[in-house]
Amino acid sequence: MNRLSFKIALENRLRDVYEEDKKEALEYYNELFDDMGLSDNDEIPEEYQNIEKIIKDIKKDARINRVIEQSKNDNNLLRNILIIIGAIFASIFVSPFAIGMLGLVLGLFFGFIGLFIGLIGGTIGIIFGIVNYSISYNTFPLGMFGLLLILIGLTILSFIFVKFIIIKIKNFVVNKLNERKSRKENKYEK
Repeated sequence: MNRLSFKIALENRLRDVYEEDKKEALEYYNELFDDMGLSDNDEIPEEYQNIEKIIKDIKKDARINRVIEQSKNDNNLLRNILIIIGAIFASIFVSPFAIGMLGLVLGLFFGFIGLFIGLIGGTIGIIFGIVNYSISYNTFPLGMFGLLLILIGLTILSFIFVKFIIIKIKNFVVNKLNERKSRKENKYEK
C-alpha cells in the first residue's frame, strides 16, 4: 500500500471518530511518513500495512481521550460511576483487573443503593412510629426522635463516604488510562 492509498483509507475509515481525533491521527501519520521521506506514491513500511489494527488503535485512543476529558473536575456520583465503567470499556481489553474494578464499582453502587433504601425505610418507619406513639399516648417519644436523627445522620454519612470512594476509584482508573496513553505515545516516539 502506498502513502496516498493509506491516507485515503484512514480518512474513510475514521468517519465515525470526532473530527479532532481524526485530524490528530492524520497529522501524526503524515509527519511520520514525512520523517521517513516517503512521497505519496512510495510504499509504506510493512508495520503500517495493517490498516484495521491502526484504525482500532485510533478509535480506542479516541474513546480513552473522551473519558479522560469527561472526568476532569467532576464530582457527580452517578456520572463518576459511568465514567469508571466507560473507562473500563474504553480500554477494550478484558483483563482480570478491569473485571475486578467493574465488579467493585457496581458492588459499591448497588450496595449503596441498598443501604440508602434501608436507611430511608428505617427513617420512614420511625417517623410513623413517632406519630403513632404520639397519638396513642399523647406524649412525644424522645428516644425514637433520637433514633430518627441517628438514621438521618447515617444516611448522609454513607452517601458522603460512598461518593468519596467512587471519586477515588474514578481518579485511579483515569490515572491508569493516562499512564497507558503516555506509555503508548512514548513507544511511538522511539
